[in-house]
Amino acid sequence: MSLRRPNRRILILCEGVTEKLYATSLRAELDRRLQRSISVEVTQGDQQNPLDLVREAIVKKKKARKEKNPYDDIWIFFDHDNWP
Repeated sequence: MSLRRPNRRILILCEGVTEKLYATSLRAELDRRLQRSISVEVTQGDQQNPLDLVREAIVKKKKARKEKNPYDDIWIFFDHDNWP
């Protein structure tokens, strides 16, 4: 019996290049079966500010829902050392 739901869709918004490389490497480490059942989109955000990344995520979430292709999870990767 499988506990994971197939065809999950995940969006990862990244602050910078380092975070995008990290997220991309995480995706590559998924088991091959998971790679076929999970769609992971790794995107470097248009904005570099964590709050703006959250706002961008909200816009992308609404757009995906409107297109009847919602995300199951949305993650935001940023370097906390750069922000209070």
